[in-house]
Parts: sequence; C-alpha cells; structure tokens
Amino acid sequence: MSQDPEAASDLAEQALTLYRAVGDRRGEAHVLSGLCVTRRMAGDYRAATEAAEQALMLHQELGDRHGQASALNSLSRVRSAAGDLGPAATLAQQSLDLYRTINDSHGQAEALQALALVHRKTQEPHTAANLAQEALDLYRAMSFRHGEANALMALGQARHLAGDQPSATELLQQARTLFEEFGDADGQAEALNSLGAVLTESGRHTEALATHQQAIMHARQASSPLHEAEARESAAHILRLNGQQAAADASFDDAMAIYERLGIRPHRSA
Repeated sequence: MSQDPEAASDLAEQALTLYRAVGDRRGEAHVLSGLCVTRRMAGDYRAATEAAEQALMLHQELGDRHGQASALNSLSRVRSAAGDLGPAATLAQQSLDLYRTINDSHGQAEALQALALVHRKTQEPHTAANLAQEALDLYRAMSFRHGEANALMALGQARHLAGDQPSATELLQQARTLFEEFGDADGQAEALNSLGAVLTESGRHTEALATHQQAIMHARQASSPLHEAEARESAAHILRLNGQQAAADASFDDAMAIYERLGIRPHRSA
C-alpha cells in the first residue's frame, strides 16, 4: 500500500468507479475494503465506516465469508480509532469467530490484534497482552514478518500499560526495527510514540521528547494525522514537565487542532 493514504484513496475511488461501471460486485467489494483502510489512515473515519459497511453488505450478498470477516475487522479498527470501544470489541469478536469458522490463521491474527487494541484502550493490559501474544504466535508460524512487527508493538504497548517497562522497551524496539526495515513510516511513528511513553514514565524526558519528535517526522511522511497528533500531545506533556510552558502550549494546540479535524477526543487533558 502507498505511504500516502490520500493518493491511495484516490486510486481506489477510480477503481471503484470502473468496477461499478462494469457491474463487477466482487471487485467493488474488494476495493471498498481497501478504501476503508486508506480512509482510516488518513483520519476520515466517516468515509472509512461507509466503505467498510458497503463492503460488508456486498460480501454478505455474495456469500463471501472471508470478505465478511475482513469487513467486520476493518469496521472494528475504525470504531476503535474513533473511540467507540464497545462496538469495536463486538465487531472484532464477530470477525474472529468467523475467521475461526473458515480456519483462516492470518485473519484470526488480524482480529486478535483488533481485540488486543480495544482491551488496551479499556485499560485491560493482561487481556490485551494475551491476545497480542496469540496473534504473534500465529504470525510467526506463518513467517509473516509485518504482522509480527504489529503484534510485537501491541504486546509492548500492553506490557507498558501493565507497568513492565523493560519488557515493553525491548518489544517496541524490536517492532520499530522491523518497521524501519520494511520502510513503514506509519508503523515507525506508532512504535516511536509508544517508546516515548515508556521513556517518559521512566523519567528520561530528553530521550522521550526526541523520540516523539522523530514520530512526528514519520507520521507526516506517512500522512498519518492521528499519530502526529498523539506525538505532538505527548511532546506537550514533556515540555510542560520541563517547565517550557510556551512550547508546550504551542505543541498542545497543534495536537488539538488535528484531533478536532479528525473529530475525536484527545488522550490527555490540557
């Protein structure tokens, strides 16, 4: 997938028009699933939700259970990003159940990742860690290294929430190294933000601030507004701890402007 989600979305829209023109409903459903991902990465959750719901409807009409499971997982990711955690958990569980019914290991790992994300956001680190570990085991059994990187990151985030900072640091560094190897700027931004949080909690504020600044660079490269906002908000928190109030306020305001544009609530209050 392109590192520029807006460009990828434009191409998907063109393909969607063509598939609809020739009446290829299976192709239309496939493109809608991809469009959900790129719209979510760009922070357009309304458009991402619409694409996933349309894809789910088409897959149901076509009797494509794999497509249905994928669309359910995509919807879960969008709802989770938008902060609708109850529906996100239900959708992810439905996706996992369906993937298990059709014996799709890769799909199961993806759904487990989505569930782990929800449980981390609802402050249930041990459940999140167990789900992420299960996904990691599946990815490694398939030798799917990009999935491995995502699962390592999810496991590191859960360990951080559980208070195990040494383990969290090791896992997040492993994930960041893999994302760098793949040239995945979005993955690097998220991993760096998570590492910055661990460093902040460990009192290593100078390193943490530099880490979040790197995250901003990668988020902008990946056109990932959510990860940029998270990095700027976290940087504001560190700057405030360091007594740099003016710089903190500027960084915080930048983060809030992005959150407002995305239509989601910030993670930390001013």
